[in-house]
Amino acid sequence: MIRRDWLPAAGPLHAHLAYPSRPVTLIVPFAPGGVADITARALAQAIGRSLDQTVVVDNRPSAGSIVAGLAVTGQRRNAALPEVPTAIGQGLSGYDVESWNALAAPADAPPAVIDHLHRTAEEQLAWPKVSQRLAELGVRPQRGTPAQL
Repeated sequence: MIRRDWLPAAGPLHAHLAYPSRPVTLIVPFAPGGVADITARALAQAIGRSLDQTVVVDNRPSAGSIVAGLAVTGQRRNAALPEVPTAIGQGLSGYDVESWNALAAPADAPPAVIDHLHRTAEEQLAWPKVSQRLAELGVRPQRGTPAQL
């Protein structure tokens, strides 16, 4: 006799993986209101709907997250702030500092959980509502795999 719960192809992963069985905490190591926080909140809401579970954003800032953004620090202007010049455009030759954010899980998280969360995040980033919200915030999602991180 073959048990259906042993067959990975028998249905969606969430039918075989009891994850998450409780609310998920998404720790953001920056203060509320910044790009990392806003990005995390947009993804948390979308991922929570997809997982049918609450995703709580927990901000744990350090002093390094306080920045007075008077110019765009990358090489290109930010589409969400077209009137704000780049630092290079303001005479700081060679000044190119861009930040990035990633989702991470505890080191002992099972590979199936990591894979499930990665696929869920990818699906949500592909939704027009989520990608439009991130574009409004000046965030340019660049996808990758857990192995690349």
